[in-house]
Amino acid sequence: IYNTDISYELYPNQGEMVSFNIFNKIINNPIEKINVATASGRLETYQNSESAIVVGGEIDIKKKFNNFHTDYNLSILWSEIKITDGGPSSVIVTNLNRPLQGSSPILSNLDVFYNLNQNNNLGITYSYTGKKLNSVGVLGLGDIYQRAQHFLNIIYNYNKNNFSSTILLNNILNTEFVLDQDSDAGNIIINNFRTGVNLSLKIKYNF
Repeated sequence: IYNTDISYELYPNQGEMVSFNIFNKIINNPIEKINVATASGRLETYQNSESAIVVGGEIDIKKKFNNFHTDYNLSILWSEIKITDGGPSSVIVTNLNRPLQGSSPILSNLDVFYNLNQNNNLGITYSYTGKKLNSVGVLGLGDIYQRAQHFLNIIYNYNKNNFSSTILLNNILNTEFVLDQDSDAGNIIINNFRTGVNLSLKIKYNF
């Protein structure tokens, strides 16, 4: 993998930052998950393609407002796989022109925390992952894509002396995980489920 990064960073105040980043990746022989039809159903396996290119930009902002602490990150990228016409991959893959498997065109994360006092803080975190290629279709099968997902969490932290505890309410939106595949009959759902909302408590004491 060959990486190129150009970054520019600003530090307005202590604990604050604004950064801009442009990046490029050239990947030789990327490994991709492929979806193959078999006599017993579907088989997921792996193959190497010739190369792939990824180009994108990222912005990261850390800011304080009195007792509020915010952290925001946004990444936007474009990717493309390259397949040689005479290579083994071009014989079996359904779509020669497509993004790199596993790469999402947009990722967005926001954290907002409020300091209740010296020992307590309460925060909310939100993450968004755009639609991405889950596995490559071969031998006429369509590519499988994972739909966009939203994640929302609430976090409470308590720290005093050697004792600390965290209460986490996770996956509040309970976004459905859905895999879609293009077919001759149109778009069909391959798999879908929800992981559910969960509540966890972590207690730690340093001796």
